[in-house]
Amino acid sequence: MQRFSVKRLFEDPQLSGRPPAQVRVAPGGRAVAFLRAEATNGERLSLWRYDIGDRRLSRFLEAPARDAGTLDAAERAERERLRRFAGGVTAYQWLPDGERAIAAVDGAAWLCEAGGAAKPIAADGARRTGITASRTGRYVSFVQAGDLFIADIESGATRRLTRDASDVVAYGAAEFIAQEEMHRFEGHWWSADDRRLAFARVNVEDIPESHRFELSAERLDAVAERYPRAGGPNAAVALALVEIDAEGNPGAPQWLDWAGGEDDAYLARVAFAPSGGLIVQAQSRDQRRLIARRFDPAAKRWTTLFEETSETWINLHDNLTFLGVGDAFAWTSERDGRAALYRHDEALRPWRSDLDGVRRVIAANAEAAIVAGWRGDPTAQHIYRIARDGGAAQALTAGDAWHDAAADADGAVCAALATAPDLPARLDVMNLAS
Repeated sequence: MQRFSVKRLFEDPQLSGRPPAQVRVAPGGRAVAFLRAEATNGERLSLWRYDIGDRRLSRFLEAPARDAGTLDAAERAERERLRRFAGGVTAYQWLPDGERAIAAVDGAAWLCEAGGAAKPIAADGARRTGITASRTGRYVSFVQAGDLFIADIESGATRRLTRDASDVVAYGAAEFIAQEEMHRFEGHWWSADDRRLAFARVNVEDIPESHRFELSAERLDAVAERYPRAGGPNAAVALALVEIDAEGNPGAPQWLDWAGGEDDAYLARVAFAPSGGLIVQAQSRDQRRLIARRFDPAAKRWTTLFEETSETWINLHDNLTFLGVGDAFAWTSERDGRAALYRHDEALRPWRSDLDGVRRVIAANAEAAIVAGWRGDPTAQHIYRIARDGGAAQALTAGDAWHDAAADADGAVCAALATAPDLPARLDVMNLAS
């Protein structure tokens, strides 16, 4: 029997191993990327890439030796709400070519390429949050000192979209309630063709200032903040839509009545449809009603897609997934008493299966959906494929473990992560097209 000291039980590297984080399949399904802590430093994350064709694992972007400067208040808040306490590479997105990625590294945006080459984008030393690649891969957008900017990925040319951020006003970022209570961490959204950008304006001036205490090894600090207490005022959230011309210049913002006149509604989710329409999910303050509406930028008209209601509350999710056929999408709803799969074209209708619950839509198209859910035992989540016509769901994972997964947009390649209390985490890559 192997004996370990108390010190060894808690020092790096962890005896149980560290599961990869933010697993994502590249567009086209040629590679899988993930974040993983360095073996000798569990607080520094690097970006890794697994090339499926030659079965080769390599670093995509190595974590820097230390943080490039002190975190500002916006970065600390972003990391805390996302529960990301490690440094180094904290987030990333694949670009559409499936070969490059945009990574957030200690408050800066980096372009990563196969072979380990990497370069900073708009490297002026400023610290940024909300780093987001546009859908075509031409731009990267970010929030800097409360204002929203876009930069050309190749040239680094930067354009500023807003100019009046202050201690109480911020653009392009999610407010406290959206992040902490609704798990919406985005504050700006790109259309599929990069011709439009939607962004939130958050004003917290009506929220009274209070203080919280931060205890460190050296001192106790009282930190002023505007905390939205139960029953009190929330942040005022506005939503704007801007046109981006061929040269990357933004037009004047068009402010949208996203709440339909309901002043205390929450901006729950925002997404651009493939056709260019903007789909907004607005939730009532009592959390018992959710309305999905679509804004047509050409006609400047809102259309209600569907409404969810509950006698208790509506569980928000990120399962709205477009099917690649017009603006049709997959959705999950608890309207029949359990979390089930639906699809929407002209109306919302069941996408029937024999599963007892669907927690997450991983990928979906006109032929099938890849979902995480359960059949019989809700403590063992598995990955399933549900055909267009419904019926028995095909299990893609097995064993007594909790499974989650990522897939490319077509659902042809799936990377499934299995975790269990008595086994190290395991990441399996499956080719579902063969």
